[in-house]
Amino acid sequence: MTLIILDLLILIIEKKLVYEDICIKETI
Repeated sequence: MTLIILDLLILIIEKKLVYEDICIKETI
C-alpha cells in the first residue's frame, strides 16, 4: 500500500518538474 502511494508521489513530482521545465523554456 505504501509503495503505491510512493509511486504516485514520484509520478506527481516528475510531472510537476516537467511542467515547470516547460514553463521555464516558454518564458525564455
